[in-house]
Amino acid sequence: MKKFLSTISIFGLFFPFLQVAKANEYKFFQTSSSIINGIPTVQFYKVSSSGTQILLNTWESSNSHVDGINANLQDARIDQYEGKIYLEVFEQICSNACEEASNYTYENSVIEYDFINNTAEKIDGMSVLDEVQLYPRGIVNMISENSDG
Repeated sequence: MKKFLSTISIFGLFFPFLQVAKANEYKFFQTSSSIINGIPTVQFYKVSSSGTQILLNTWESSNSHVDGINANLQDARIDQYEGKIYLEVFEQICSNACEEASNYTYENSVIEYDFINNTAEKIDGMSVLDEVQLYPRGIVNMISENSDG
């Protein structure tokens, strides 16, 4: 009986290490944009190295009469300190009869996806990311107020 109990206790020590590690199972991030049931939508996915996608969250635009939506990661900004990604979204909105190009208006928005809280929301007052960079948090430690140089 002692031999059996010692075998089980040794197995119990190694059991946690026999499970498949899932922390690094997904290593990529992907977005897709489309109009779903008449609503402009951006979907956020985590993707494994084998290509398996898992939907994380969905952002839906409040604009109506949108004929096209485009959101890609090419010009996105990543905030590694806060666990967020900032993404530009371009919407083509039909104001009247959309047979002529002059009847379209375009709206640019910036969406913030929070990896930690799994939330996606539009940033008010910001429409493009071309001219902005994330402020490096570590710069505060490098700048001092000493007057001696």
